[in-house]
Amino acid sequence: MMTQKFLNALPYERQRRDIRRSGLNVPVITLCRLETGVSAHLETVAKKIRDDILNTSHLAVGLDETKWPILNTKTQTVIFGESTK
Repeated sequence: MMTQKFLNALPYERQRRDIRRSGLNVPVITLCRLETGVSAHLETVAKKIRDDILNTSHLAVGLDETKWPILNTKTQTVIFGESTK
């Protein structure tokens, strides 16, 4: 349900109709309550992940390894994100 809702942008009403075709009658409010319950559990997990990331000794959040051209001023040459040593 959550994957369809948030990754595929499929509204609960359309999901309800799909489920109905399978022979189950699930009200939209049930799907909304399911979302509330799942989000409560995931909020705890997300907080633990965040705390773990922020409490590490080797923080590398948002690290981008795109190689940008860098001018080596000693040799006047361009390198691409590699060490000049």
